[in-house]
Amino acid sequence: LRENFEGDEEYMSGIEKVEDLISDPNFAGAYDIEERRQRELEDFHETGYRKGKDEGITQEKIEIAKSMLKKNMKLKDISEITGLSIGEINKLSS
Repeated sequence: LRENFEGDEEYMSGIEKVEDLISDPNFAGAYDIEERRQRELEDFHETGYRKGKDEGITQEKIEIAKSMLKKNMKLKDISEITGLSIGEINKLSS
């Protein structure tokens, strides 16, 4: 690019500014910090999504188990169907 725009003072001034920024460790560090912050934010959102999804699934299992308890189904059957432990199911019936 330098060869193509040699003699164009404005363009050459811009190239020099970009080169100065690229070689400035503070600028490079700021870019790295922002990139890391962005990745952490994405991880946070993904983790929050997974946690919310898991909590929703667990809540649905609890609601199903409660319905099954109302129909006087056996604890063992409820446990096998919902994946909840018998201890967890006992807590629901209290």
